[in-house]
Amino acid sequence: MKTDLLTLRNYIDGEFRDAADGRTTEVVNPATGEAYATAPLSGAADVDA
Repeated sequence: MKTDLLTLRNYIDGEFRDAADGRTTEVVNPATGEAYATAPLSGAADVDA
């Protein structure tokens, strides 16, 4: 049974933001192999911010 995934975001300069280019990746529980969240796949623009 698939449940809604938790959505994680970057915390940059006092606010929560998505990755600058919008890319995400799934966060997987290694014990079950099940995805439980999505996280921003941050790049250079996010680091520079």
